Amino acid sequence: MGLSKNSLYTILVSALFWLLYYFAIFGAIGSLFLIDLKKGTFYNNHLKDPINSLTIGTWVAATSVVILNMHYYFPQLIMPSIVFYCIGFIIWMVYLVIIVRNYSFYIRNPEYIAKLHGGILLSCVATQSLVIAGVTIFNVKFPIELGLGMLCIGFMFYIIGFGLIVLSFTKDTINHTIQNWKNTNCIIHGALSITGLALCISMESLGVWLIYIWLVVSIIFCIVECIELIRSIIRVKLLGVNNGLFVYHPTQWARNFTFGMYVNFTIHLPDCSLFENARYLVVDIGKYIVVILFVIEIGIFMNNVLSMKKEIKNEEQNENLRGI
Repeated sequence: MGLSKNSLYTILVSALFWLLYYFAIFGAIGSLFLIDLKKGTFYNNHLKDPINSLTIGTWVAATSVVILNMHYYFPQLIMPSIVFYCIGFIIWMVYLVIIVRNYSFYIRNPEYIAKLHGGILLSCVATQSLVIAGVTIFNVKFPIELGLGMLCIGFMFYIIGFGLIVLSFTKDTINHTIQNWKNTNCIIHGALSITGLALCISMESLGVWLIYIWLVVSIIFCIVECIELIRSIIRVKLLGVNNGLFVYHPTQWARNFTFGMYVNFTIHLPDCSLFENARYLVVDIGKYIVVILFVIEIGIFMNNVLSMKKEIKNEEQNENLRGI
């Protein structure tokens, strides 16, 4: 049964709207980068710092998310998806140079390793996100060799990055490590989850081995989140509930990604009778946890925006009073 003219019109209008929406977002971000280029501050703001420059991985991952959403909601938009994939792949190729430069810097200058955190693993996240997006839009036409090569590169980035993070903890006591634990360290398990998801989508033939990989990821997930829980308890004791838990920082969004990726990895695992109870706990309960964390983070973000506006207003009032 074919689509009616009204239904087809609705689909086309919706597709056009979201296509324009995505291009508008990319255009807005691109214009900000162009402003930095014009001012001559692009290198200092985005590329100079050996850890902050690794956040370029979020540009690649965000592009992959756009591709997956377009493919899911508007599978007819094949060409725009391919265009976005090419954009993401080009960014990733440039990103590879930055990754090699930054990893080399830390290996050659071990005194700076203490400043490292989970953000270094965005190199793995970006790479695996392109594997997932590539297999999703190209399906069997996506070269197996390319997919396998990118999977290996992403995992190599994880091993090196994780090793450097472990080295950053070796000179600290356990208490000091927990107190100085960074929000982005949750990417330690998030990067493994997206690697597992990429394997599920591109190499289903691994079968039961995917379950074993999930078990390893689950153990690491529990260890990392237990450390985060202990850190939260310490912060509440020292700073109180509001200042200990509900002070906004952009890196807090990483937890939404990592929890969501763990749930997504679990959803895509092959069927296994011994595993179904665990799958139920993670998927059916975990999806609500992801939503709750997202809502809480929006609340913290909005409270931060309102607080900043209030501070600006108070400063303006004080300036006006001083001028009288």
